[in-house]
Amino acid sequence: LATYPHENDILFVRDRKLAQLESQIKATEGTLKSLTGVLKRLEKQAEDDQKGGKPIADQTKKHLEQTKHQIANRQSEIATKRAEQENIRKQSDEELARYRELKRSATAKSAASDTKK
Repeated sequence: LATYPHENDILFVRDRKLAQLESQIKATEGTLKSLTGVLKRLEKQAEDDQKGGKPIADQTKKHLEQTKHQIANRQSEIATKRAEQENIRKQSDEELARYRELKRSATAKSAASDTKK
């Protein structure tokens, strides 16, 4: 009860943390979309080279691998942030349950004290 004077405080903190993570996820998704476009262009370039009977240029191979690696990293970041969001939700649910339990206990003690007077 000392940490959160009101139940809404718990919800506010939870929502703020979730929104911050969601903002980070959206930014990462934007980067991921851009990288996916780059990958498609590189794959098309490699395909065109092969159709023309040429080997795929070393530079193209290098860029393909780098782009695939970056995509994997961004996907991992998003998954990590989603897991963080879920942990925040669980923790907030636990804090809310504990807050409500303490509040009921404090209210019951106060009522018992008033009855004795």
